[in-house]
Amino acid sequence: MKTASAKSNTDAKDKLKEQIRDLDDGLPTGAAKYTVGEAVTNWLAFGLAGRDPETVKNYRNLAAIHIIPNLGKRKLRELSAEDVDEWLADLATKVSTRVYCIRC
Repeated sequence: MKTASAKSNTDAKDKLKEQIRDLDDGLPTGAAKYTVGEAVTNWLAFGLAGRDPETVKNYRNLAAIHIIPNLGKRKLRELSAEDVDEWLADLATKVSTRVYCIRC
């Protein structure tokens, strides 16, 4: 059972609605503090079943070199598509875009 506390009933209800939305979106408990780095680390640990070992190694390296150092501390729920676009545009000025052509 989920609970939330706040100074007012309205604020407590808003917190509960946020928790329910997070559950519906498949985010883990405590999603308000869940970072991009944690999400990427969890995906690398549990989301690559059945992938070729070289693919897994490549994804881990790309995450460790580019994603986690640059976006890892950001809260996942606050990350926008615009943030990712800006990060990718900046990264494209520093490295080959071929690196990101994962399915090529």
